[in-house]
Amino acid sequence: MGSTLGKVATSDGHALDVEISLEAGPSALYDALVVPNGADAVDAWLRDANALDFVREQYRHCKPILVVGEDGKRFLEKAKVPTTLPTGESDPSIVGLRGEAIEKILQAFKTALSTHRAYARETDPPQV
Repeated sequence: MGSTLGKVATSDGHALDVEISLEAGPSALYDALVVPNGADAVDAWLRDANALDFVREQYRHCKPILVVGEDGKRFLEKAKVPTTLPTGESDPSIVGLRGEAIEKILQAFKTALSTHRAYARETDPPQV
């Protein structure tokens, strides 16, 4: 998924096909979100209202979110997506924020995926 259809370059220089655009793929259809690392990718997402809406809707739909690296953390911060529950506790379905080992991060994400939704973050009206 990307802002537009076509190809994007990966960090190792290969091409990756973008098969669906953010406009055509509503966030409700996806079970989870991976927020990428990489300053260029994050800066582009921050300029794209569709990307910001997609991420905020994933949050509002209580979907698990995996955050990769410092740039991924920066994206959530700039997009004003809370990383804590309304109670102030850490949101267990937003993983990768605390600098744990990759094995621990992936296990936490797998656990978050198995619960399908993080209803503890739900508010009425929505926060984000």
